[in-house]
Amino acid sequence: MLPGGVAVYRDGIYVGRGQMAMTAKDEEVRQGFGADDHIKIAPSTVQQIEGSAGIIGSAKTDRREFKTTIRNCHPIRVVIEDQVPVSEIDDIKVELLPAMTPPTEKDVGYRRGVMAWSQQVARGEAKEIRVAWQARWPADKTVIFVPGQ
Repeated sequence: MLPGGVAVYRDGIYVGRGQMAMTAKDEEVRQGFGADDHIKIAPSTVQQIEGSAGIIGSAKTDRREFKTTIRNCHPIRVVIEDQVPVSEIDDIKVELLPAMTPPTEKDVGYRRGVMAWSQQVARGEAKEIRVAWQARWPADKTVIFVPGQ
């Protein structure tokens, strides 16, 4: 496909204009079509606990659990992407907890810590996806969580 302007339609209704990059044969193209008013996504924090562990508080921990509720008014496959921390240092350990919904895909787009959940959500149905992890590090170190880029 040649690069240039495109008219964007969703459900047969014009929603705007966009730009398309040059695309080789059989190359996947991702194009946004605006927000879908029939799908509601509600993220929330279920649990966030900071504390100490080990003999005489030799380690610090940060345990977090989040849930995303998907409500749907028409049948569609929904893909949710989220991320968990990734340690670059051997002293800092990050583990996924059993409360976590198993992802459909890990390291999405070769991005470490980014996971995806692909769900078929029927009309009128609500589904939950849980992300739960725990980080542990030596008490003499300070850890600051920075969102991924």
